[in-house]
Amino acid sequence: MPDPLSNAAIVDNLIAYAQRDGAYPQFNSLVGAHQYQRLYRLCDKYLEPGGSVLDWGCGNGHFSYYLVHKAYETYGFAFEPFPLLPELLTLGLQFQQGCLANPVQLPYADGQFDAVISVGVLEHVKELQGDDLGSMQEIYRILKPSGIFICYHLPNHYSLIEWLAARLPGKYHHQDRYTRADIETLCTQAQFNLLEVKRYGFLPRNLFGSWRWASHSQLLTAGWDSCDNLLSQLLSRLCQNYYFVGQK
Repeated sequence: MPDPLSNAAIVDNLIAYAQRDGAYPQFNSLVGAHQYQRLYRLCDKYLEPGGSVLDWGCGNGHFSYYLVHKAYETYGFAFEPFPLLPELLTLGLQFQQGCLANPVQLPYADGQFDAVISVGVLEHVKELQGDDLGSMQEIYRILKPSGIFICYHLPNHYSLIEWLAARLPGKYHHQDRYTRADIETLCTQAQFNLLEVKRYGFLPRNLFGSWRWASHSQLLTAGWDSCDNLLSQLLSRLCQNYYFVGQK
């Protein structure tokens, strides 16, 4: 397991990967990378140092990279490998590739993990013939007693960005979006105690990837963060995403 890195060092490394390989569009700029600062703070708040954490649906591996370099006992689950996987395996990541024939079932023991984290995953399970409640029940099963589930980047039903994207040709938008009532119902049905839930992210974050002058701009990022935080408070109902934290 590598020595822990600071959040800033992790972000700088991921930006370097994105600019080198083009495989990490969320990290094409510092503005884009800062969409995960809130998630990092949630990890600091809820995860025990060195605890066992599953990055459920780890996608391109950027959050597994964070967990490994923060010295958690890190597991990754996804249906496909990703460019950073060989490096992360040498650093201690334990990766399991899923089977699309059974998209809900997870290959882990009851009560195995201190925490499970979903970053932009839960809203996609129905696209793979899965079920969001079934997935949450399976996550509940593999958590230890009092284990934590953090769900991040869950699209808001009333998101202005989603509304605009649905009306622009060729723009991706989520088919499944959620209200606070949906989240509360899912947590109740899956037996999670809902610790907190909040909307966030009014401004888009992936605008500056082609502007190399802006990719590492601390000034631009600080200004964007401040505007986003203010607008997210004033226009909370129209924010792009929810996060929520559930406890077994």
